[in-house]
Amino acid sequence: MSHLDRRTFLRLSALGAACLAPAGFPLGALAQTLTTIRVTHFGGPYGALKDLIGTPFENEKLGRVQYETEGSGAVLLGKLQAQRDNPPFNVFMMTRSFSTRGANAGLVSSLSPEEVPALREVHQEAVLKNGSGTAMVYDSFDVMYDTTKVSAPITSWLDLWRPDLKGKLVLPSSALAGTILFVVISVARSLGGGERDVEGAFRKLKELKSNVRLFYSDPNQATQLIERGEIVAAAQYSIRIGHVMKGNPSIARATPKEGVVAVPYDLCVTKSSPNQDVSKRYVNFALSPKIQESLAANLLAIPVNRSVKVPAAVQRLVMTDTSKLVFIDEDYVAAQQKEWVDRWVREIQS
Repeated sequence: MSHLDRRTFLRLSALGAACLAPAGFPLGALAQTLTTIRVTHFGGPYGALKDLIGTPFENEKLGRVQYETEGSGAVLLGKLQAQRDNPPFNVFMMTRSFSTRGANAGLVSSLSPEEVPALREVHQEAVLKNGSGTAMVYDSFDVMYDTTKVSAPITSWLDLWRPDLKGKLVLPSSALAGTILFVVISVARSLGGGERDVEGAFRKLKELKSNVRLFYSDPNQATQLIERGEIVAAAQYSIRIGHVMKGNPSIARATPKEGVVAVPYDLCVTKSSPNQDVSKRYVNFALSPKIQESLAANLLAIPVNRSVKVPAAVQRLVMTDTSKLVFIDEDYVAAQQKEWVDRWVREIQS
């Protein structure tokens, strides 16, 4: 039996590794471990982000992604503030009222087009001020209803006061602070006073209490109740409405004539977290046309990349009339949030 000298062994080992390497793939990269980042998402349909973004991101050897569910913006903000110097996540997903608060608290890194080139391709409204984050997709806050159990189609936010909805409507509870803001603003605008007509909105909402069956603490509750036929209408997120419509032909999205509050789902990079380069690479990847089209087709979200259109196969399920989107003054709303939620508990939910 012959013995290989060290030089011959190394040469043959390298040759064998080269035969196993994919064409065009750097040989040295085979020995490298991809960097893992921790990213949050909401519950429910957003679990699909692992397949829609995480897996393709890993397949392209850009990094690895570990997802964790964080459904409450308030809880997530609390964690980030408590662990400011050692945040539990590299990238977090929030509705804009909370991402604005996170940015104002100095918890996020600034994103630039040099670091995230896809920022040049998104709608202007998608990017937070000072580049503190960017919407991954748009959702909206709308009304879903069962067309077979109402006296007429719902076309206005003020239709929620109709007698045929008495005891058959659900609204969010104080556990969903950001969602409450959308209800107040939608009603205020419907009364003609604009989003700052809070007094008018609360007076009107007090009259709605007899129509409300319950105040849900999780958007999944509203979905489950309407699917079981226990309610006929719910104030709900448009993406979730789309998924209900997909399996229930009788369920419709109202998209009231007064408009619906746009809900950007922002991606922010935590300021003190490691692996800033991989985190920003993840944000850039999520904004790319290929991923944006996939998010529209599968998540039923409104894409933020200007070059991407909602695929024809799902246009019925996605809120495509973007002229109805209302972008609110996030700084004003964030400043009012505590007062509005306290008042909601005291005057509406109690």
